[in-house]
Amino acid sequence: MRVRFLVIGWLIGLLLMAGCSSGDESEETSTTFIAETTTTTEPPLDLQAHAESLLVGIESEGDFLGLDSPRSVSVGSGTGIVVDTEGLILTTATSVIGAERINVFVPGVEFPIAGELDSAAECVNLALVRLDHTFAAAADMADGSAPVGVASASRQTITTGTANTTVSGPSYVFRAGPAETAGAVLFDEDGAFVGMLTGFDTTGNALALRGENVVSWVKSMRQREVVEQLGFSAVDNTEGQPVVAAVAVGGPGASLGLGIGDVITTADGVALDGGINQLCDLIEDGEATLEVTHEGRRHIGVFPDQAIILASSRTTAQIRQAVVDVNTPFGGGTGFFISADGLLVTNYHVAGGRSEVSLRLDGSDEQTPARVIGTSACADLAVLQAEGGPYQYLEWAPSAPVLEEPIRVVGFPNFTESISFQEGRVTKETTDSPSWGGFLSNFESSAQVDGGNSGGPVVNEMGEVLGVVYAIREGNKEGIWESLHLFGVEARDEVSGIIDSTIFDPSFSTYEAGYAEPIFGSGLLVEEVAPGGPADAVGIRNGDIIAEFGDMDAWDGLNGLQGICEFAKDREPSSPIDVVVYRPDTASFWDGQLNGQALTEWPDDF
Repeated sequence: MRVRFLVIGWLIGLLLMAGCSSGDESEETSTTFIAETTTTTEPPLDLQAHAESLLVGIESEGDFLGLDSPRSVSVGSGTGIVVDTEGLILTTATSVIGAERINVFVPGVEFPIAGELDSAAECVNLALVRLDHTFAAAADMADGSAPVGVASASRQTITTGTANTTVSGPSYVFRAGPAETAGAVLFDEDGAFVGMLTGFDTTGNALALRGENVVSWVKSMRQREVVEQLGFSAVDNTEGQPVVAAVAVGGPGASLGLGIGDVITTADGVALDGGINQLCDLIEDGEATLEVTHEGRRHIGVFPDQAIILASSRTTAQIRQAVVDVNTPFGGGTGFFISADGLLVTNYHVAGGRSEVSLRLDGSDEQTPARVIGTSACADLAVLQAEGGPYQYLEWAPSAPVLEEPIRVVGFPNFTESISFQEGRVTKETTDSPSWGGFLSNFESSAQVDGGNSGGPVVNEMGEVLGVVYAIREGNKEGIWESLHLFGVEARDEVSGIIDSTIFDPSFSTYEAGYAEPIFGSGLLVEEVAPGGPADAVGIRNGDIIAEFGDMDAWDGLNGLQGICEFAKDREPSSPIDVVVYRPDTASFWDGQLNGQALTEWPDDF
């Protein structure tokens, strides 16, 4: 509301004053001003009409990352706003970077107008597009007040709504509606541009770069101080890692060899969890070594000039240093490092139930202490942490084995002093009926496997872990022994669950086929209890016989370790499960709860 004051003065030349003498020429002359005030109210801003005069829709042609999440900024399309009547449009970099053609839809114009990328600032997801078209008005991009409205364009349709925002650093945070696209514009009550939607946070709230920051970037772009910082656009995944959305032809991203969907995981050794903003901070004013998940495999390159190359490939010498001899007081097997800081994978039956473990590298007599940090008896896997480092390590293969694929089994067969590489091929992609009761898939190979190979890696031609050795069995009437290996892709996920404590683990294994014959019938004979695990915590011992587990008992449904694993695998990892055990050495029964109440002995007269 504006108030207008009209001041009208009258000069009184003749004063009529009661009691004044007409002949008194010395009296002062008096002047009076009379003020009249009028108030006018301007109509409220018509946000819809205002947005239709300034916004355009953008749809680009080319290769872009396909997104179906409502929490992800749109890619290859979005909203633009006129910043110069001579045909300059501000939009998001994700809308136009990598486009073969930029189609600009102007309200009232029947067909789209082709635009050209003028300049870009991908680190803040902004770009300027120029087109051969003049506009009647351009946005007021001066500093404005708080946002009250938001407007988006989709082709020639303009959608407006209210915007309740909070300030978070350089951005406004607000809940976007379903119509808001990348480049959606925030207006204040006077229609001034005060922000542009450039992304979303991990909770789904929209992030709009505040107007004063946008103005600064636009100024730099118009002065050509910023042109293709990255040469690619990116969106952030839920882990805060930049995912390549599109790559500009001839830009640094193309020179680096990036592809759509690539995930940039580290920059100069720093793990990325702050998205594109963190990446830009790390590569600002210089080079940066990037680790990229490209086509499912880890690659390394140096931004902006050294193209990414495969990093997961390992030479025979590197594999030799990544595979170790695992020793315990009661036996051992083979293991392999999965990280430079000493995380190691082996079988549960090798080390899962052991409190004392040591490792020996090939060609060394030195024993390195290690401790079990997590297990999965159901997958026959254990994760250990070795002292010292750094260590050479292996990468997981990104896909399942393929029939006739060449492989090598690496380990210490028959507990030999020196490492062995046994060549073979995948002979069966999925084993029909594995001899062991866990729930990971198995495949078979023609490579020779002996005692001592358990827990060792099965590597493909690139030295990636395609599987984990865990068993051999007599395969046919001729007595040929089949080598059984856990699927690497499934073992990788199980290992991640062990490390993150997100999987159920009974933390005990059962003897061979898993059965015993106590006085009351069949049950499961406990062979290896993992120190510190749930079974150990409630008092289950080696030699105990599981008589009841959950709703299964020795008389009905307690079908080996596989039955236990199948029963519990979809439960919360720490949820209590009723358990009854029979203890042969004292001929006593005990009950309690795995992940809950400790075992207590039944009275003699039960």
